[in-house]
Amino acid sequence: MWSSSSSANPKPGTIRQVRGATYPPLTAPPGRSGGSSNSLLSRVTSGGSSSNLAVDVSDSSGSTSNSKAPAPPPPQNSAPATPPAAANKKSTTASATPPSAAASTPMSLEVQRLRKFEMLLAAEVVDLKALRAAAWSGVPHQCRAMVWQVLLGYLPPNRAWRESTLERKRQEYYSSVPQYFDVPNAERTDGHRAMLHQILIDVPRTAPSVKIFRQEKVQRALERILYIWALRHPASGYVQGINDLVTPFYFVFLSRHLPRDRPCTEEDVEALSQQELDEVEADAYWCLSKLIDSIQDHYTDSQPGIQRMVFKLSHLVKRIDAPLHQHLENEGLQFIQVRVFESRRPSPLSLFSSCCAVSRLTPFYRPLLNNSLPSAG
Repeated sequence: MWSSSSSANPKPGTIRQVRGATYPPLTAPPGRSGGSSNSLLSRVTSGGSSSNLAVDVSDSSGSTSNSKAPAPPPPQNSAPATPPAAANKKSTTASATPPSAAASTPMSLEVQRLRKFEMLLAAEVVDLKALRAAAWSGVPHQCRAMVWQVLLGYLPPNRAWRESTLERKRQEYYSSVPQYFDVPNAERTDGHRAMLHQILIDVPRTAPSVKIFRQEKVQRALERILYIWALRHPASGYVQGINDLVTPFYFVFLSRHLPRDRPCTEEDVEALSQQELDEVEADAYWCLSKLIDSIQDHYTDSQPGIQRMVFKLSHLVKRIDAPLHQHLENEGLQFIQVRVFESRRPSPLSLFSSCCAVSRLTPFYRPLLNNSLPSAG
């Protein structure tokens, strides 16, 4: 029985409520007649004040009585209680919330970049300016080969012409192999024999830490690429260092045919068909040719291209950091002797993507490409 009077004496087994009073948490009283009480308090529900109480009390005989107080009007400033249905809905919504956005941001950014490149390449005519700007910070591996080929001019921007261009350029390279390489050594001039000898020495030294380039099939392909290129470009011929320029092309084009879920092995390369290897070789040759066409004077006599780049570097440092420029001059150092390393070196393939984007590759990047190619296996 509930009583609203403070002077009334409550009967045993009941709880007295004074309207407006604040009650401490209800606890089970000690058992009567030396025994323990049976679940004196089983449920308490509060709607923001102490005016609504539902209490189950068991008397000494074990019988249970359920009493509820009439709910007075809630205070004007009291917020309404959240209905159970709404609470359940909110709980369900919270449980369905995906992981934090910060954890999924790197993956989503990679997906966005990949879709951007796929959209650019899928256009009827590729927007070279937009593709070049996107490639400056690196290219996703899924489309890296085609992006390089388009930026270097090996593949045309017009999508309808790409297949026929690939077929024609590959056939042109295939026909040059018996014409220039597969000839008896006696038919070569002394200069050609000396050049081939140097290539045969340099190829085993090319990216020695990468297992792919220790494969006999791969080394024979590099020998053919470098020798045929040198014969078709007599102004410079073969110069040490050109072998370092062909390795990124060969690695990326070959990687399209190798497993990506594990390090590749010698057996993976051996399992490739001869046609796949021939296509990789031809594509690497043409991309090397396109790249060096823009910097060939870096490899001709007296290397005027390198001299020009060093002059530009000196002028840039003098304009931006005059004290450093003066210090180098006082020490008698020439800029051609200075090698600049970044504290956080970029990925070599990302760096090469940037170089393809501007169709320029200076010798300053060569150590990165030679020493930092990703290990395969």
